[in-house]
Order: sequence, then C-alpha cells, then structure tokens
Amino acid sequence: MTAAARHEEHRVDVRALARLGGWLAVGVTLVVMAMYVLWRELPASPPLVPPSPAGAPLQTRAPQDRRTQQALQRQRLEQYRWEDEQHQHAQVPIERAMDIVVRDASREQPTRAKP
Repeated sequence: MTAAARHEEHRVDVRALARLGGWLAVGVTLVVMAMYVLWRELPASPPLVPPSPAGAPLQTRAPQDRRTQQALQRQRLEQYRWEDEQHQHAQVPIERAMDIVVRDASREQPTRAKP
C-alpha cells in the first residue's frame, strides 16, 4: 500500500460553507424582523395581577403590620385561656404544653414490638 492509499485527503469546500453561512444569516435576519413586527403590531397583554376591587384597602405599612401580627401570634402562644365557654378545654402556653408532653411521654412504659 502506498502512503496516498492509506490517507484520505481532507478538502474543505469553502464555497459550500460560505453559502451555509449566508443562508443562516438570512434566516436569522428574517426571524428577528418577524419578531420585531409581531412585537410592534400585537396589542399589549393584560397585566398579570388583576387590579384590586374598588374600595379594597391597600397595605401601606407592611413591616409594622407584620410585627403586629407576629406579636398577636406570640401572645396567643404564651398565654393561658379557656377555649370554650363551658371551661372544658384550656389553652396553655406552648412551652408549658411541650413540657407536659415530654413528662407524660417519659412516664409511659415502653412497649415491646410484637414480632
């Protein structure tokens, strides 16, 4: 075998690559022009957030409202009170409730799992 038979010559068709590049440039230009025309001609889309109903109050003091809400939640978690008018169900502070649950759980005898 000769050296020419063992190796293939690599030739690049420059004209074909130039034509491909030209057609790609024309295609990209047409797509950009079509997008521009559509963007200019289509009506504006409605807002994503619907407007608030007439007379609806707007939140103007968000940080202060958040602090007030957190204080109310903290107060509910940290106070004793009756849940019903018959005084059958009481609410206890969350820390006290967790202590009661732990105490009751430690009193229970562990049961063996049945095989």
